[in-house]
Order: sequence, then C-alpha cells, then structure tokens
Amino acid sequence: MSVAEGVQSSLASMGFIQLVLAFVAITAYSVGLNAAFGATTRLMSAAVALLGASGFAAATPSWMSGVVLAALGVAGLSVFAGAAWLISELFGVRQTPARGAASAGREPERVGSRPAALPQLHEPVMHPLG
Repeated sequence: MSVAEGVQSSLASMGFIQLVLAFVAITAYSVGLNAAFGATTRLMSAAVALLGASGFAAATPSWMSGVVLAALGVAGLSVFAGAAWLISELFGVRQTPARGAASAGREPERVGSRPAALPQLHEPVMHPLG
C-alpha cells in the first residue's frame, strides 16, 4: 500500500474524535499564526495545535497517515496565508498602525476626563423644512 492509498483509507475511516482533533489542531495553528494576538496566546495555541495534531496522528489507524494528513493541513494553511499576503500586496493593502494613546507614546486618558473636541469636517447642512 502506497502512502497515498494509506491516506485515502485513513480519510475514509475517520471518526468523530479524529475530526475534532483535526479541527482543534488546525484552528489552534491558525490562531498561532495570527499577529493580532499576543505572544502568550500564540505560544499557548501553538502548544494546543501540537497536542491536537499528535492526538490526531495517534488516533488514526496508521500513525504515518495521520502525520501526513496533519502536514497537509499545515501546508494548506500556509498556502492560504501566502495567497492572502500576495493578494494584499497586489492590491496595496498595508497594515495600519494601532490607534490609541499607547501607539502615540503618551499616557492614556483617565476615566472621567473630558474628551478633546472633534474637528468639524464640513459646514453644517440646514434641513429644508426647518
């Protein structure tokens, strides 16, 4: 039996536990790749992804097929992330800096302080009836 035939038989015989473990591994891996989360969250999600992928490989009838399927999942997410990056580069989408006091290098406003007045962008429009 070739590796491809082994992977196909593993896919055909997957049960609920294997699907849940694969879902947990892929979801945690994608959270680990996301730069919107902090380092601690990303590190914990990477550990959960490793545990989920290990459990998935152990739960499959042939552990080698489970490892191949987990690697295909990681490769698929990598291709998706690369395609998303390429599209954003082609269309000129850039990352915007974070808004707020921390990014501007000043202290955040205290609770209860008055906000600064908003600038007026255009002349006020009068309603025709009033």
